[in-house]
Amino acid sequence: MDHMPCKICEQRSDKLFTHRILGKYDIDYFQCPACGFSQTEPPYWLKEAYAESMNLGDTGQVVRNQRAQRFLVPLLYFLFDTDKPFLDFAGGHGLFTPMMRDIGLDYYWDDQYTENMFARGFARSLDSTRFELISAFEVFEHFDNPREQILSLLHHTDSVFFTTELVPVPAPREDWWYYGFDHGQHIAFHSWGSMRYLCETHGLHFHTRRGFHLLTRRRISPLAYRWVMDSTHYGLLDWTARSFRSKTISDHHLMSGINRSRKAAGD
Repeated sequence: MDHMPCKICEQRSDKLFTHRILGKYDIDYFQCPACGFSQTEPPYWLKEAYAESMNLGDTGQVVRNQRAQRFLVPLLYFLFDTDKPFLDFAGGHGLFTPMMRDIGLDYYWDDQYTENMFARGFARSLDSTRFELISAFEVFEHFDNPREQILSLLHHTDSVFFTTELVPVPAPREDWWYYGFDHGQHIAFHSWGSMRYLCETHGLHFHTRRGFHLLTRRRISPLAYRWVMDSTHYGLLDWTARSFRSKTISDHHLMSGINRSRKAAGD
């Protein structure tokens, strides 16, 4: 296969190379010359790749959550309505949700494929409400239908704060670590051009700084976004966190009450 349609702009995507994934499948990789989006051939191997939803090579989960909290809390404080609910989409085992609730934000968890270990009692499906912002860390590169799945998130919010590595144009060949050949779960690689295409065709704005990206319908000053993201290393998290009332104790009472009710009911 030398060409396939780009999953973002639907132009012709050209073959880059073939590489073995999961130690057994020789997979073709493509890049669109029009928008820069890169993708694999149709991913027939995903069921096997997700035999365990959290791949063993992802050793940065804790530090990634800590870093995301450090940048996101000030961003929400300055640019969003912090009295409204937020959702961590595809939130893995759920560590990020209690981290944000402990700060004082009304944060919830959703993940169809991973056991909720840390956010029990605070799961909320994507369809259950509208959210002020949805976070999606290391998720976009997993989307099989990336355009439709991104727009689905934006059906429930005006803003998605996310991480993914943006692929350059021309794309690296076989020496880029983000392809994830060992686990086979990374199948979609966004570029500046693919983000720009989504913005131009769907009335969105794209901001990126320090590895964190924001797709939003809201008009946010690029300078404001940059200032917040650049100021976090000056203790901005601690300063903004003092403006919130932690939910740690109130969540404890809430969950304890639910637990007592279940025991009384004989569950």
